[in-house]
Amino acid sequence: MAIRLKDILGKGAGAGARAGVGMQLGGKLTKRFAVGTRFLNIEVDDDVVKVCETVKVGNSFRLGGAFLFQTPPGCVDDGQVTDPETLAAVMTQELEEYRLSKVKKAIFTVISGKIPTREVTLPPVREARIKSLIEQNATEYFPIDLSKYRLSYGMLTANEGEEKGSKLLAMAVPLSVIESYVRFAEAAGLEIQAVDYGGNSQYQVVRACRSESVIMCVDVGCTHTFVTIMLRGRLLLQRSLPFGGSDYIENFIDEKTKGESNGYVKTLDKYSEPLATLIEKGALTDEDTRSALSRIINGIDRSLEFYRTTRQDAPIEEVIITGTCAHLAGLKEAVAEATGVDNTNCFSHTRYIHLFDGNAGALTACFSAYGSSVAPVDFLPEQYKQGRSKSKQKEASLVTGLAVFGLGAVGAAVLSIMALSEYNSLSDEKATMERRITQVRYVEPLYEEYLLYSEAAGGFLVLDAAMRTNNEGLVAFFGELEQKMPSSILLLTAVCTETGVVLNVQVPTLEAAAKVLVAFRTFESLAIVDTSAVTDNTDETGFRYYTFAVNCAYGENPWVSAAPEPEPSGEPGDTPNE
Repeated sequence: MAIRLKDILGKGAGAGARAGVGMQLGGKLTKRFAVGTRFLNIEVDDDVVKVCETVKVGNSFRLGGAFLFQTPPGCVDDGQVTDPETLAAVMTQELEEYRLSKVKKAIFTVISGKIPTREVTLPPVREARIKSLIEQNATEYFPIDLSKYRLSYGMLTANEGEEKGSKLLAMAVPLSVIESYVRFAEAAGLEIQAVDYGGNSQYQVVRACRSESVIMCVDVGCTHTFVTIMLRGRLLLQRSLPFGGSDYIENFIDEKTKGESNGYVKTLDKYSEPLATLIEKGALTDEDTRSALSRIINGIDRSLEFYRTTRQDAPIEEVIITGTCAHLAGLKEAVAEATGVDNTNCFSHTRYIHLFDGNAGALTACFSAYGSSVAPVDFLPEQYKQGRSKSKQKEASLVTGLAVFGLGAVGAAVLSIMALSEYNSLSDEKATMERRITQVRYVEPLYEEYLLYSEAAGGFLVLDAAMRTNNEGLVAFFGELEQKMPSSILLLTAVCTETGVVLNVQVPTLEAAAKVLVAFRTFESLAIVDTSAVTDNTDETGFRYYTFAVNCAYGENPWVSAAPEPEPSGEPGDTPNE
């Protein structure tokens, strides 16, 4: 059973936005839609699915109906639809209930930890060349197998003066994720128009506020939290945190409610009341709330600390809380305390709400889904796009058919004349070939025996290839890692792929960093070793340490046999740039 978003998030949200205003946005749209076209903006999460209707009128987008329902178990995994048929059946039923079944054009917002992103700065180039530049340098941005990904980008800023150029957000989404949404749309009878990234969707909405002061938007979903910091429509920082309100909800949901088909949504509804009200009812305590929100608050605090170290000249003056879980009891108070910003409010209570047309609570919850209509980065390949004009295709097909028919008639006449003149010579040649076949028929058994042998040999080659996996490279790498690395090294993280390993390393001294880097270049299991610059750090106790990343690709080391193993110099300059 779905629930209207205004029923959950409209609590205390006040009246809706001023009617007829719409969301006024400047800039060039990635895709032009017909005036008055109605769209379903759908955001699929592991725990809930959000649906809202938007209508493009002029240069504004108006929000119509909006609702959410609990994701059926096993249908979604980290933003990827794993059971499109089951999810489509539930979606069709909910659209019927909310009288949106006639709206067929759908735009999807994907929020997933499987989508790597990278801020990229390009020199001044024509807009038409940006895509080719991104594709040419994609291997530098993303150390992954790009044949399994779809690349796209979103424009962030266009710099002038000495820093003239463009700042972009490059993204790569797995093709398996895109195909899962295509199958879901087909099963639900929807015409998929675009697939947007959640970070870009939220950016499009926040930049419409055009605040003269620095604002931080914290979008708290069920499984992800986005922190976006902007000034006058310009993105200063965006971070995606792989956790959200589900930690809170799972902490308070009881076993009886958990077993119900909409138990998750009921618990979200229950704990979206003001903190003081729930404490008065005895439903929770302030200490319980702080514990349930600790991961979200710690993530926000780390993002804010990074921003303040890089932009001390632009302090944050306002915090806006959005998302499905924006009204969780105690969230506003905890965010205000962590940021130290008194002007902390839910989006429905801000001074920007008058820019938008629709229920205030629904706008708060559908923040990222709503923004996907504006300028989607659109991961969708051309072959999957629907809703094109079929009349032009028919007209082109008719013209092509007439031309082919005319050429065919002329060609047929010419070929007929040629065929008559050559018939006799071909008959003679056929008789000659038949006599030749009779003479060499004795080799047929030998040929069949050869085919059987080739088939058996091919099977052995396939078996040999199946036995050789990239795990061999990984095993060899970790074997050398245990033998050659100094005891002072601390591996913070290790991301293993089919082609290599990316390590984040911590060492106590620069000398230790030099030894680690020199040792890596002696690994016989590595063909390529790239490192980032060494970063000097100091913890809360005053302990000084150094960190850097190492990007390793499996393969035979070309330098081991060509040169003796170098001695570490201990100088930070030995570390190559990224």
